[in-house]
Parts: sequence; structure tokens; C-alpha cells
Amino acid sequence: MPTIYELRELEDELFIRAIRKETVGRRLLSGPIVGASSALFVGYYFFPHTWLPALLLLGLIIGLVAMLGEKKASLRVTKLEFRCSGRFRGEPRFERVICTPDVNWLEYQQESEGGSDFAHIPSGLYASVGNGSSCFLPYVDEKQSHEIIAKIETKFPHLADQWRKNSPYDRNFTTMRLTPPT
Repeated sequence: MPTIYELRELEDELFIRAIRKETVGRRLLSGPIVGASSALFVGYYFFPHTWLPALLLLGLIIGLVAMLGEKKASLRVTKLEFRCSGRFRGEPRFERVICTPDVNWLEYQQESEGGSDFAHIPSGLYASVGNGSSCFLPYVDEKQSHEIIAKIETKFPHLADQWRKNSPYDRNFTTMRLTPPT
């Protein structure tokens, strides 16, 4: 599924928005099917059977409306904080703020399918924080993540210096320099 992102450079911050475009097939099938099956389950066990067609239609409509919206996420970067907002892992919309000193480095992580023991983790731009990682901007691919990291490094060079100090890969972790620095 293609993701587009827009990057706006403001005076004291960077604003990045990622928009994931779902395929038409996925939009038309997944939402209505989940809505209809949920309505059938609820209607079958909790309502008289004469209500099933109306509940099925209601479930289809709710599922279709739910899938019409695009998946959006945004990241605001200042010299003091990273502010992420959007829908991550299907959770309701929320906002997360992480102070820049808490970020060890930025990296791209691939999508990890969920299972019964762990949650689905979307691909995207992640930050190494403490002993784990935190999703800053889901849905972007590896190339887009590297472009965003490079833009953040250019705008805030003190962050790049901090990340190189914390990175186990030293100077070559967040940059794509093919020649040694001069």
C-alpha cells in the first residue's frame, strides 16, 4: 500500500505527515465484512431474529464508512521534543510526546505481523528509546524514513551528534555517506 508524506520546514520545527492509501479492494472488503459479521453475531445472540437484516445492513454501512478514511499520522520535531499523533496499530487517535534527550537514535523498522501473543507493529520510522523502541511515524517505507532522518539531521545538527554518540554503529548509522567524512 503506497504511502505519501509531506514535509514542511517551519522556523523552529519540522512537520511531517504520512498518509497511507489503502487499495480499493481492501477498503471495500475488510470494513464491511468486519462490520457485517459483528452485526450478525450481536443480532443472532442478543436480538430477535427479525432484526438480523436491519443489523446486517447497519453493520455493512458502518464498516464501509470506517474504511473510507485514510490512515494518517504526523510528527512534529523541535529541538526539545518529538510530538507524534495519529492512529497507530488500529488504536484510537492519540498523541505522544518524547523529549529529544530520551531518543538514542532514529531508524526504520519493518512491519511485524501480530499474533495471539503480540500486537501488530506497522513499518515506519522508529526511535530507540531506553531499552525499546517507539513508533514515531508509521506507514513510511525505508527510503522515506532515511529521507526524513536526513532532513531532521540537517535542521537539527545537535540531534545528529547525540544519535551518533548513542548509536552502536557510530558515525555511519543515521547517514548514508558513501565516502569517509573529511
